[in-house]
Amino acid sequence: MPVAITRAWSHHAAALLLAVAACALVSACRTLPPSAAAADLGLTASWPQRRALLQQLQSYECAGRVAVSAPGQGFNAQFVWRQSGDSAQLNLRGPLGAGGLIVTASGAQLALQSTDGRQFDGDAARAELERAIGAPLPVATLGRWLLGVPQPDNAATETLAPLVTGQPAQLSALEQQGWRVEYQPHSGVPRLITLTAGQTRVRLVVDRWEWF
Repeated sequence: MPVAITRAWSHHAAALLLAVAACALVSACRTLPPSAAAADLGLTASWPQRRALLQQLQSYECAGRVAVSAPGQGFNAQFVWRQSGDSAQLNLRGPLGAGGLIVTASGAQLALQSTDGRQFDGDAARAELERAIGAPLPVATLGRWLLGVPQPDNAATETLAPLVTGQPAQLSALEQQGWRVEYQPHSGVPRLITLTAGQTRVRLVVDRWEWF
């Protein structure tokens, strides 16, 4: 009898574990962020379809390297961009005087903190960022540019071209808020982006994308 009970419990436990695993798998599938599907969309959709889908993404992170060239100044740094709804944070680490900057944007609000402890808000933060970059950078718009789309609530001029042979034409460049943004051919989300405004040039190499 003890053997029978042990075997019955063993079968019951195994079934229970399988059921828990199945529920976890279903739950994971249900909670997969729609942005993950967006990243896998590739370049087979038409540009209006892809633009609409990418402009809806709300939570993501990308990281890589940035090189800034402006009259009388320039620097290379590592960057991390994290977007969460209307809030975004840009973390620059490198030879930026004291070593780096953390820029936080939430709607129209902007805050900046340097690694030496200096803090700026509002117009003072914008002025300090412009001093570091060499031109006024629209931080609230940068998150959309990184995705390869214009900010939806601002007028933009788009240039389309087949980024991959045999695929529909996609965005190769845009002009918005005084900046020109150019994209190298890619098969999902941008990896190499060049921003220019006047004599200021910002070159971004994205090494990593994450979706939440």
